Amino acid sequence: MSRTQSDHVQTQLLEITEAGYTPTKLVYKQYGDLKVFRCGDEMRLFGVVLEDLTYLSEFDHLVILLSVSEHEYERAGVEKRRARQLQTRYAAIDSEADFYEELDGEVFGSREVREFL
Repeated sequence: MSRTQSDHVQTQLLEITEAGYTPTKLVYKQYGDLKVFRCGDEMRLFGVVLEDLTYLSEFDHLVILLSVSEHEYERAGVEKRRARQLQTRYAAIDSEADFYEELDGEVFGSREVREFL
């Protein structure tokens, strides 16, 4: 990834994590449950937005990133399947403890994203 592409991805990650609203407003394209976020003219973030997570006290929505690519929309079919599976999996959860047990990875807010970048 070039420096410019990296900068675009970083900008978009910060915009998503620092938005004062549900990040679906930042979605460039959507394929069913799969959301595509535009990062400049070349890069795209593929992900899932989980909304209305009533069983969580810390936040009410979560973006799960699946991949970063250069317009590789041919991968959207594979990512679309993963997005649907994630939506189904997290919709079946009814407690915060179960959520964190199911979550595969870390949860990062804007502070952590800024530290990484």
